[in-house]
Amino acid sequence: AESMDGKQVTADVFADYDLTMVNIWATWCSPCVDEMPELAKLYDQLPENVNMISICIDGADYPDTAKEILSTANAKFITLMGNDELDTRILDNIQGYPTTIFVDNAGQVIGAPKVGAPGSKEKIADEYMSLINDRLSQIK
Repeated sequence: AESMDGKQVTADVFADYDLTMVNIWATWCSPCVDEMPELAKLYDQLPENVNMISICIDGADYPDTAKEILSTANAKFITLMGNDELDTRILDNIQGYPTTIFVDNAGQVIGAPKVGAPGSKEKIADEYMSLINDRLSQIK
């Protein structure tokens, strides 16, 4: 898959971490855009064995908009554009946006996806952190 900054990203992106949080979003989805600054903050607080990436499903169609959203949010995590392989493996099963899945170092999804953004901005980081801790406990 290709990242928003033009780099090729493979499944190896998961290999170095016990768990990777994958946030799947769209430029037209206001709850997705609203939570992006909170995700950027959470990314900076993650434990060393946990990573976060995002997939912007319309990033290839609206790269400027997607980049602006990420830049405004100060998001430093890798963001992938949707592609056919991702669409088949992951995105075809998504019911709504944002959806967040948790993936182990072998690329297997751990636990259920979290559909929708957490209720209030103040709680976003806490809610995702508790999901991360829950999924970590399922791996070990």
